[in-house]
Amino acid sequence: QRLVQEAVGLSFNTILGSVPLVAITLYIASKFSLDDTLRVLIYQNLSDLVNQNILDLILEWSNNFIKSVNSGWFGLIGLFTFGWLIILIMTSVEGAFNHVWNTNKSRNIIKRFSIYLAIVFLAPFIVILFLQGIATFSGFITVLAEYKFFSIFSSLLYLVALFILSIVIFSLMY
Repeated sequence: QRLVQEAVGLSFNTILGSVPLVAITLYIASKFSLDDTLRVLIYQNLSDLVNQNILDLILEWSNNFIKSVNSGWFGLIGLFTFGWLIILIMTSVEGAFNHVWNTNKSRNIIKRFSIYLAIVFLAPFIVILFLQGIATFSGFITVLAEYKFFSIFSSLLYLVALFILSIVIFSLMY
């Protein structure tokens, strides 16, 4: 089978789709005055995983996108273009998963479109909840690590809690 090629394709699509997804997420969050909170959480939680320059560049492009959307017709065209890119990327990812799991029949277009819209519009809130949960739990683990008994298990406890939090959030999304 072509599992390696599918994995490479999914990685490429994820990297390619990160800027439009972050831009749309920040745009939606800005409509609820949550964009500053989301930026702070992104810097707090992703600065260890992503190079600071790359993170700054992605957020700068996202800010430029938000400014252009608020500027008029060209911004509206950009919004629809980014939305279309996100739909294409989600379709590609769904197709890759269908191929990996040997699913021959895909969902109908209405169900697929409604799920994609739900993901795009709920993503800012889910990301904020997820990143805030990680930040809160990191503080809790730091406090527990001060006690000798918990200092041994703090890393394991952190990973288990992160895993459980991921399962809960993905379950809510499903």
